[in-house]
Amino acid sequence: MRKTSMATRSRTLMRAKFSYYVCGNLNKKRAGSCPSRYFNSQKFEESVIKAIRENILTEEHMRRLVRLVNEEIDGNSKHYQDKLKAVLEESELTEKELFLAAL
Repeated sequence: MRKTSMATRSRTLMRAKFSYYVCGNLNKKRAGSCPSRYFNSQKFEESVIKAIRENILTEEHMRRLVRLVNEEIDGNSKHYQDKLKAVLEESELTEKELFLAAL
């Protein structure tokens, strides 16, 4: 598969503005250098979003993402629970020391 970059352009025709994508070589080498034609930017972007929704944002991928996020939250939760426990234990010792000092 040949890699080429895409560039956006726009043209105003009869007071209507049209945006489209062209092959990146067109900017460097000019006309005839690109095997592909112009792509309507709105249709092209909609097809990209559709492909992302159908292939990346699938239910299976979203479930996996939720599971990974939950695991991360659980790991952080354990860390903070341990810190809280240490702080509470330390505060209990300080409270006992204050009580004994007041006697």
